Amino acid sequence: MAHQPDVVTILCTNMNGASLAPSLEEIDGPLILDSVAVTLWECLMELGLRPDTIRSWGRIFTDPRLNPAH
Repeated sequence: MAHQPDVVTILCTNMNGASLAPSLEEIDGPLILDSVAVTLWECLMELGLRPDTIRSWGRIFTDPRLNPAH
């Protein structure tokens, strides 16, 4: 039985991981945490803005466990 990770981090690789996240996460894939996307997510949270308005950079922006209701 193969095990799959729950989360994959793409950290400072000069790869556009944020735009690849939706396809990599597709159909029960791991949560993709790209360092640029995580930085943007935190900036939005600090400003009190809704991260779920960003739809094309992965589940970090739309997962209700990571995004408190506004």
